Amino acid sequence: RESRSQAGKRYCVNLESGERRWDPPELVSVSHVLIKHRDSKRPTSWRTPRITLSKSEARDELFALRQTVEAAQDPPAKLAEIAASRSDCPSAHKGGALKPFAKGELDRAFER
Repeated sequence: RESRSQAGKRYCVNLESGERRWDPPELVSVSHVLIKHRDSKRPTSWRTPRITLSKSEARDELFALRQTVEAAQDPPAKLAEIAASRSDCPSAHKGGALKPFAKGELDRAFER
């Protein structure tokens, strides 16, 4: 987030604990939901051998899922529930949780 007291300076916030710090943590933990589309590099997943969703259908579904998570009383629990039932990533079995990682270890598009 951007600091209100120091223009242009950004800080990190742990959304679960509320902890704030200027320096990013060495390792971060994230959870996610992956919805593949038929034009993905590998249009298959652990859930289905052939993905048929269009790119726009996948984006629409992700947008709706994001709204559901953001509106939930317990967003992390709702995200884990949705990931387990809908994500095309093997991390779905762990509620979408990835192992902790450092900056630069994952695909740049994911880290943005």
